[in-house]
Amino acid sequence: MESKDPILTGADVEPYRRQLFESYDGWLMRQCRERYDARGERWQRDYSSPQAYSRSVAPNRERLLALIGGWPWERVPLQPQIEEIAVTDSYTASRVYYTSFDDVRVDAILIRPHGDGPFPAVLAQHGVNHTPEQICGFCDPEYSAAYHEIGVRLAKHGYVVIAPRMIGGYGEDRYNVPNIPSLRTQEQGRSQNQIHRKALLISQTIQALEYFTLSRAVDYLESMPEVDNDRIGLYGLSRGGRAALWVGALEERLQAVVSSAWFNERFSKMLQPDIVNGGSFIETSSEFQFIPGLFHEFGDADIASLICPRAFFVEDGKHDGAVWWPNAIQEFKLVEEFYAQLGIPEKCGIRIHEFGHETEPEDEITDIQAVAFLDRWLKS
Repeated sequence: MESKDPILTGADVEPYRRQLFESYDGWLMRQCRERYDARGERWQRDYSSPQAYSRSVAPNRERLLALIGGWPWERVPLQPQIEEIAVTDSYTASRVYYTSFDDVRVDAILIRPHGDGPFPAVLAQHGVNHTPEQICGFCDPEYSAAYHEIGVRLAKHGYVVIAPRMIGGYGEDRYNVPNIPSLRTQEQGRSQNQIHRKALLISQTIQALEYFTLSRAVDYLESMPEVDNDRIGLYGLSRGGRAALWVGALEERLQAVVSSAWFNERFSKMLQPDIVNGGSFIETSSEFQFIPGLFHEFGDADIASLICPRAFFVEDGKHDGAVWWPNAIQEFKLVEEFYAQLGIPEKCGIRIHEFGHETEPEDEITDIQAVAFLDRWLKS
């Protein structure tokens, strides 16, 4: 008698599917942990002097840049175009267009205090799916609340401010919010992931594209006669805080860097949702957060060590769902050690404020500890 083909249900098959996933996943977690824990072997920091230290970490800086695809582009003429937005009693606000590379044109909000200068300058970098208009304080306050108008406040405080645009969602505004650039929710992650995927096919990343564009903003500031080229800094929130950390490490012309609402212990933030308050990136659709080979050499403190001996400050909130502040404090202790061994502990600092995913919301700008830190190293 001919036997019948077996009929297996989903319940019969599921254990095998799960077993294979868990085998791969367990192996990969062990490999990630081993590489992350051994990353110190790739560093040969020399603390004999700040100059010797900078030379000793230069190969690590080159490898960090190589991880994201490098900056292979020629620094072509900026060909700036400026459109005035507003003139007030204390500043002039404009939209400036400049060439990043090849035929890629980008825009930024530029705010210049009145007077001849020379002024210190700050790049103000917005977060994911936000805009330069928001970080500068030129949008509906309800949708700019995280930034507390930090851009325009810095300008009123005596800084030339440039706020470049980073890639985000676009299209019809499903919320019909007045006085804010439209931003379609379903396009938010898609626009960044699509750029990142296409970049990967030519051995590039979205980070290389955007961080080069921020470096070109430094070029633009240096071309302005009213800017003191030795006093340029960067203040970024969220994804802008990530940019602050990475661009601060790669761009040595920046003398003071504030990474807000980003700095963390990177292994848990990437891979361990059960440990990190607010979850980890492994559970999100943010593909562009994952950089091949990162754990061979770099955690957040390691990247910050490439900013050292220049000034570096961390700003995180206790009620920030994106940053688990106890882990940030532990990670920052490693940063403090780099500066302490060079005898310059005052050139780094951390502020854990009592609020959420935002810049510190003080009424007086000089009471914002990150701004006081910038003042110390860019105005003194």
